[in-house]
Amino acid sequence: MPRFHVVVLTAVFLSLSWHPVQAGKVYKWTDAEGRIHFSDNPVGVPHAEEVKIITFTGASEVLLEGDDYGPREVKILSTTWCGVCKKAKNYLAAKGIYFSEYDVEKSDIGRQEYKRLGGKGVPIILVGKQRMDGFSATKLDQMLKNVGYP
Repeated sequence: MPRFHVVVLTAVFLSLSWHPVQAGKVYKWTDAEGRIHFSDNPVGVPHAEEVKIITFTGASEVLLEGDDYGPREVKILSTTWCGVCKKAKNYLAAKGIYFSEYDVEKSDIGRQEYKRLGGKGVPIILVGKQRMDGFSATKLDQMLKNVGYP
C-alpha cells in the first residue's frame, strides 16, 4: 500500500524588525501519489490553487485558509514523538482529509491552544466544534460524518 504523507506548512513571515511584513503568494496542489505540496512557485503545475494566508499578530506562524475551515475544520494538537498522533494523521491522510497540525511543544499557537483546552495528553483532535482526546478511528469517522464528510 502506498505511503501517504501530509506536508504540513509552517512558515515564518513575521520578524522582529519594525518593517511591515509582506508575504508572497502560496500555492497548493496534490501530486499523482496523493501528497500535498505547497510552494510560492508552482511552475509546471497547471492545477495548483492559490491559498489564502491568515497571519496572527505577534505570532511566528500562519494558518492556511481553505474550504474545510470553519464548521468542517480539522485540527490536531500533537507532538513529534507521539505514535498515536502519527496514527491519527496517517488515518486522515489516507482518507484524503486536509487538517492543520500544531505541535504543543514547538509551536506557540499549539501551546496556547493546548492550554486553553486544558489538555492532559496528545493527540487532541478537533473537528468543527467536536473534540476527541486520543484517537479512535470509529469515533473520528463519526465526528467527520457529523460535519458532512463522506
